Amino acid sequence: MKPVDAVFVVRTLRRLARSKGVTRHMTVTRVHTGTGAVRYRKVRRRAARSSASVGVRCVNDVPAVAAALSSALERQGQDFTEQRRARLAAERVADRKRRAAVQQTEQ
Repeated sequence: MKPVDAVFVVRTLRRLARSKGVTRHMTVTRVHTGTGAVRYRKVRRRAARSSASVGVRCVNDVPAVAAALSSALERQGQDFTEQRRARLAAERVADRKRRAAVQQTEQ
């Protein structure tokens, strides 16, 4: 695997982990600046997973993640503008044919 591909996979897995929205419960202190009174409250903070960019990723559905990463690596760097233009042109032609068929049935 090329280093560029490895970076792409790491970033993709990091985005996947962040999208899960895993949180942790913690107790934080709050100090009133005027009186100096200290109080504690429970909060939920986003969990820091592999903050040093090293470690192991645990996923529930390994085959699905592997297939998604494989297809993402194949598509990486491809230019989809020509494919998109061709698809939109085909949709426009299909819409014209559909409208023409509807107009013929109305007459």
